[in-house]
Amino acid sequence: MIVLAEAVRGSTSKAGAMKRSEFLRAGAVLGLSALLPRSARASTRVLDFVQWSDVHWGSDEDAPDAWREALTRGLAEKSPLVVFTGDHGDNGNGQGDFAERTRGFWGTARDRLADKPLVLTLGNADFRENYQTNPSNLAETQKLYQEIWGDRYYLDALGNGCQRLEGLDWISLNTQIFSYKNRYEKADEQAQTSLDWLAQRLRQAPNGCVLLLHIPPTVDLFNGLQAWRKQSLEKFWSVLMAYDGAATILGGHFHRNEVHAFKRPQGEVCVLIASSLSRKYEYSPNWRSNHWTLDANGRLLRADYDLLYPGHPDYRAHYKLERPQDFLTQVDRTAYLNDLFAHHPQIKDRWKELTEQFWIQST
Repeated sequence: MIVLAEAVRGSTSKAGAMKRSEFLRAGAVLGLSALLPRSARASTRVLDFVQWSDVHWGSDEDAPDAWREALTRGLAEKSPLVVFTGDHGDNGNGQGDFAERTRGFWGTARDRLADKPLVLTLGNADFRENYQTNPSNLAETQKLYQEIWGDRYYLDALGNGCQRLEGLDWISLNTQIFSYKNRYEKADEQAQTSLDWLAQRLRQAPNGCVLLLHIPPTVDLFNGLQAWRKQSLEKFWSVLMAYDGAATILGGHFHRNEVHAFKRPQGEVCVLIASSLSRKYEYSPNWRSNHWTLDANGRLLRADYDLLYPGHPDYRAHYKLERPQDFLTQVDRTAYLNDLFAHHPQIKDRWKELTEQFWIQST
């Protein structure tokens, strides 16, 4: 069960005005005190990887030069893994057809990823019909990706799949299935199939897992809305409650860097949301270089990451997520909000509202 502490201040913002019960039902809140166990295991290991999210290639808001620079700089780090957390192409306004954009995006990267494992999840913009999971919509994307990647493409007809890499199971779920914007009449059946598959997959992941979920199972702090349908959300967290292993969630979609946490008796689940390489919502394109410390069971003990802004080296920042007392004393609140909202040009005008959106999970 999640225990929700008081807000940093009494809030008048849309997100801050939500009832406590609504946050409890959400299953995940912004957690700054559940990011580490009280004592680290004696045996630890490190994992380095690069994460890119929400490039939106071909859209009116994409930043092709920023993406090419981020790809070059990310691959130069020689990390064992590169991770893509969705919305690679785009299905909105812009240049070319949806399929052209998908091929165009991967055309910039496919050959350069020949010596890397393919680790990805699909976002709502990776389908011609935004957020929809009718069979023809799913089938078109599956066919496109099989054409691009051949036998390296490992996601199934629903867009779910798993890779075992670096001692962890990297499990991808097509989260648009769970979105409240999905109008397909059999979406609940698809959700149940996906969650049954997840439960089975977790039984085969004794050494911990990373869940790649483009749309995070959290409240969108900017809009004050729960991103998943309530029934799907509750079933998802029930599956994770039944799993004894360590789990960490990586997501995107909100175009901001955020940290949330879900508390379980067997160990908290951190939800780490990456920002975007597109220019949507006027945020500066950025990407993440990750350095994790894990215990012998795959539990996240500390997450260090660098936030890198192509074209804005002065924006670069390093963040470490560990014990809350260290986090709250060593990371300046101003810097963290700049991380969250990616140098939003109006941040100074929304300072009070944004600071009131910090919710702290009690110990």
